Amino acid sequence: MNRLFLAYIASGLALASLGCNQPAAVDPALVEQYRAKLVMPDEPEGARTVVEVRNAMYGVEDAAEGHDHEHEGEAATAEATADASQAANEHADHEHAEGEEGHEHDHEHAEGEAAHEHEHEHVHGAATAGKEPVIDEMEVVLVGAVGGVPNPSEQSHPEFPFAKNQAVFFLADPEAVAEIEEHAHQHAPGEECSFCASHAADAASLIAVVQFAENGKPIPVDARQLFDLKEKETVVVKGTAKIAGGILTVDADGLYVRR
Repeated sequence: MNRLFLAYIASGLALASLGCNQPAAVDPALVEQYRAKLVMPDEPEGARTVVEVRNAMYGVEDAAEGHDHEHEGEAATAEATADASQAANEHADHEHAEGEEGHEHDHEHAEGEAAHEHEHEHVHGAATAGKEPVIDEMEVVLVGAVGGVPNPSEQSHPEFPFAKNQAVFFLADPEAVAEIEEHAHQHAPGEECSFCASHAADAASLIAVVQFAENGKPIPVDARQLFDLKEKETVVVKGTAKIAGGILTVDADGLYVRR
């Protein structure tokens, strides 16, 4: 997946040059012209996340729903069995033991829910791994955070989640960003971090490359300047979604920033 991701970026959507972090100066009148065309005054309805759009394009939505219902049924069966067992035991001298057993059951049930949540967090990657999309392209309204997940390749896109001097940015699935925020931690720049490394490996299934193009090429205005975007801001984009090299891409024609 990382090789596909690097090959896709190398095709021209992101710049690998380090250079200065400041966007190149652009005629303010041109910036305003693009903004008037691309910025939406109201948030469009029907927004879906990166994972939801990927699942739809790979045709795995029903499988994901079935996975959830299966676990709901298992949980209900386990609870019903435990209730029947407790009701059958009417001896007073066993009340304390029953309480302990109930506590153990609750603990096991909680552990099961936690394991299911962890499994659900990673099921999207397994569901689409090694598969071909069943939908070539589709019109979408996509919601997510600008970045907020580990950079999948600092060498290829050093200014992640932006691309220098291009109207391109990386949109991350909001649930993935929330998980990372929940496990917030700090370490020195360059320090190896297993948590960050594991999420960087999953990044291909958690992000979409959003580009605003003109004549088939990204608009040559940095998205930070064009839309006054900042990392971790929540945005909604409208456009045409495709899967290229396993990566969700959106040729966008509208943007709304939740502020």
